[in-house]
Amino acid sequence: MLNHILKDLRLHRRYLLIFGFFYPLYMGYFGSRLSTPTVAAIFGAFLYALVPIIVFGREDKFKAVGFALSLPTTRREIVQSRYLLGWLLMIVFYLISSVLMLLMPGGQIDLGEVIAVRTVLLTLASMTFVFGTLMPLFVWFGMTGLMVFLVAMQVLGIVFLLLRFVVGRGAIAIVKALPRSISAAIAALGPAGAAAAVLAVLVLVNLISLGISTRVFARKEL
Repeated sequence: MLNHILKDLRLHRRYLLIFGFFYPLYMGYFGSRLSTPTVAAIFGAFLYALVPIIVFGREDKFKAVGFALSLPTTRREIVQSRYLLGWLLMIVFYLISSVLMLLMPGGQIDLGEVIAVRTVLLTLASMTFVFGTLMPLFVWFGMTGLMVFLVAMQVLGIVFLLLRFVVGRGAIAIVKALPRSISAAIAALGPAGAAAAVLAVLVLVNLISLGISTRVFARKEL
């Protein structure tokens, strides 16, 4: 698994260096101008998840996966290495962006907001949702999976807008009730228990995503 990760880092080092410079710089500036890190946590997660997805897309474009399978390795190891590399890249980008948010001149966010448990968990949850959803779609459809994800998000947004106009305030009340219920459940667990519960759910979601991707890749013709 480590050999696959090192191979990807060597083959795509120029791409990673370019995006590793511009993405954190952009997110550092963008996030420092916000009064709360919530928006940066959600939007940044999407940008961070794109980096490993595009790396794997480049690898598929150059037929490097087929060559890798001719070596003494398994498809499961390739998928596992992609998940591990994906999370390593996302976390590194997130950490660099967070530091830049604090260092940007004229920033409105302080250290306490950036390192708050709520902010960190929201960022990890957003990355889990985006990366965990994108990876099975990418393994199945290739780069077309990214388009499928984007279209699905747009359709979901349209559905919510229609529900708002058709159902009216009832739909809005239902949507608002869900986060309140989740917040109440988290408060009942206490800070430490809530953090542990959220992390456990995120790990479970990633394992489910990994399992789906492994099954799809095992049946995929290269």
